[in-house]
Amino acid sequence: VCHQTWSILQRRHLSLNTNSSNVQQMAALLHGDPRVRTLAVKGTGLSAEGAQALVTLSTVPWMTTLTLDLAGSRIGDAGAQALAALKDAPSVTALDLSLVNNAIGDDGAQALAALKDTPGLTTLSLNLLDNQIGDGGAQALAALKDSPSLVSLTLNLRHNCIADSPALAALKDAPALKALMLSLGSNRIGDDMAQAL
Repeated sequence: VCHQTWSILQRRHLSLNTNSSNVQQMAALLHGDPRVRTLAVKGTGLSAEGAQALVTLSTVPWMTTLTLDLAGSRIGDAGAQALAALKDAPSVTALDLSLVNNAIGDDGAQALAALKDTPGLTTLSLNLLDNQIGDGGAQALAALKDSPSLVSLTLNLRHNCIADSPALAALKDAPALKALMLSLGSNRIGDDMAQAL
């Protein structure tokens, strides 16, 4: 019975580590794998090209939960723009992206706002702590409110360059949203934005 259970569960729930030397190989091995249901990837030292390789994870047909921890990888705007293509993952309902300290600016944040179009996404955690996102990027991320299925949103924008983007206050008006955690500490928040929030 134990061997049969092991056979059934094999490759359904994976936790992997990757770096710039093996990210292409890891992505190729997982490409289109119908067995994977939950996947957690810790990436270190990845560039924009490494982030681009991770986009192939959107081809895993039955994956419902994806966690990508790319903290400190320095993928930049180009890497964030690549990761925005994860919106095409057909079955993902929970997405956790930790992009702490990755030199992401407004262009990358604008691209990540496209995650609102992920078909069945109900839970999104987007950790953008310690990047270079300004008011334009924050305003773009406010578009996450337009996701028709998003029930829970955690958006960490601490230690960025945000000063006055009251559009973020609109997140509380998202149609399906029941839980919202918005972190804006260590920015230069102005009075208008503080009042809007």
